[in-house]
Parts: sequence; structure tokens; C-alpha cells
Amino acid sequence: MEKSTIEWVHDLYNKKAPYLYKIAYYRLHDAELAQDVVQDVFLALLSKVEIVKKYDNPSAWLVQALNYVILHECERANNRKKREVQMDAFDKELSEYMENRHSIDELLPNDFPKNDAQILKFYYEERLSYEEISETLHIPISTCGTWLYRAKQRLKKRILK
Repeated sequence: MEKSTIEWVHDLYNKKAPYLYKIAYYRLHDAELAQDVVQDVFLALLSKVEIVKKYDNPSAWLVQALNYVILHECERANNRKKREVQMDAFDKELSEYMENRHSIDELLPNDFPKNDAQILKFYYEERLSYEEISETLHIPISTCGTWLYRAKQRLKKRILK
């Protein structure tokens, strides 16, 4: 990238980043997320800098890009919430079911993956935390969360068939 282009982007950032941040913060109500969104806009600018430099009003491009990034972030957050609500309801039902049963094996199909069955047993029967499961299986906590989520999803699919 040419030195003049770098200076142009730097100048545009210094002039417009605070304004974009105010818009992002107003719409997202989260300071850290607002900073991330503004950073994403300027990263997008870097990939399209030669096109945007030709605009009469590059600020308009920045605001439009910001609106797109905010919209995309809100859609992602909404999808995460929907999945969490669905899993929370399933977790509640499964926990209630387990209170009346002795083993999760009664619920699992014969061909259910053994690794999934094991992690579900640790969580629902033995009431182990993510940390305790991860120590038992010698895996990171984040991996434990992922495996447990996927096992629950597979079980949910099988039950709802």
C-alpha cells in the first residue's frame, strides 16, 4: 500500500472513528462490541481502499459499512439467543426426566455414540460441572462445552424424530 493511501486511511480513522463509535454504541449498548464493530469497518475499508478513495464522500461508505456490520452482529446475537433458549428448554425437560430415572441409558438409543453418552452421563447423572468433566476426560473446558452441546443436539434430534 502506498504511503499516501496509508496516510489517507489514518486521517480518515482519526476523523471518523469517534463518530462511528458513537453510532455503534448507541445502537449496540456495549462499549467493547462497539469498538470491535468500528474496527471491522476499518478492516473492510483496508480491503476496498482503492474503491472507497474514489468516492466523493468516503464517510458515507463508512456509515453504510457500519450499518451492515451492526446488522450482521445483531442477527448473530439473535441467533445465539434463540439457540440458548431452545437448549435451555431442552435442558430443563431432560433434567426433569432424569430426576425420575436412574440412568440416561434408558433414554439413549442403542446406536447412540458412546462418547456422547459418556459426557451426557457425567453431566446429567453424576451432576459434574464442565470443569470436573474436562478434568476427568483430560480435555480443555471449552472442548467439554462443545462436546456436551453437540451431544445434547444429537440427543434432541433423536428424541424429536
